Amino acid sequence: MSLKKAIASGKEHRKDFRGSERFDKTCRCHGGCPYCLGNRMHSTIVREEAAKEELGDYYAGVEQE
Repeated sequence: MSLKKAIASGKEHRKDFRGSERFDKTCRCHGGCPYCLGNRMHSTIVREEAAKEELGDYYAGVEQE
């Protein structure tokens, strides 16, 4: 069944495209465009940076001993 037929018959349940057309016209939920990816991965990136900083502090303390 084509997409237009599925929409007309009410069998299509996908959400509409997101409003981030400025970045990527094909963006949907959990999209792979850089804007959505950055939003989704923000907390992970912050935690990784904190872990790298802690490791740097640890190795700096080990080298001083």
